[in-house]
Amino acid sequence: LFKCSAASFCKTAGDSILYHRVLGKKENANSAIMILHGLFGSTTNWGSVAGSLTKELYDQVILVDLRNHGKSFHHPDFSIPTMADDIEALTTHLDVPSDFTLMGHSLGGKVSMDFALRGKMADSSKLIVVDMAPIHYE
Repeated sequence: LFKCSAASFCKTAGDSILYHRVLGKKENANSAIMILHGLFGSTTNWGSVAGSLTKELYDQVILVDLRNHGKSFHHPDFSIPTMADDIEALTTHLDVPSDFTLMGHSLGGKVSMDFALRGKMADSSKLIVVDMAPIHYE
């Protein structure tokens, strides 16, 4: 794996880290929000909102393509827990601030909730779930 430096667009060898875009400060951010799109979405879905968030609220906005979406790797395992594993790997890879905000829309909301329930977020972190309820869907 390689670390993202000042690049805005990051991929890794071996397809183990999700494709993502970092807007705002690339390193040493004091505040960050990671945004996960919904089913069939990609990093482009939240681009205009991300620009406003970078200017107004956060040092860093991280847009993520979930596995089997956009420019991220494709894999037959498409479960919510596995996608939350991917987010855990990405947060470690990027060294996001411990009190970052995680926002997920629809499918991204399910992944965000699974990640948050693992206890990997600091007590001061925030979780925003858009258009998804915390119930089991059949």
